[in-house]
Amino acid sequence: MKAIVMLGYKSYVVDAAVAVKIAEAITNGERYEEKWRAGSDGGSTYHVFPASEEAGDGAAHIKFISDDLYRIAKLAGKPAE
Repeated sequence: MKAIVMLGYKSYVVDAAVAVKIAEAITNGERYEEKWRAGSDGGSTYHVFPASEEAGDGAAHIKFISDDLYRIAKLAGKPAE
């Protein structure tokens, strides 16, 4: 079985076991956020905090696909512009 891992606006196909490892790594990680402020307001601030403090913004998503769907998509190749 394959999985589609979506990070930001890009999607990647990986084995299901790899997708689980990615999900575990993200779950165990910390969040980083930069809050931009103008220099006249004291400048930007930088923050690191536990990922568990928020539900997430949907920037990372994993969905599983069948081997048949993977093979069909692989045959289709890169879409035309």
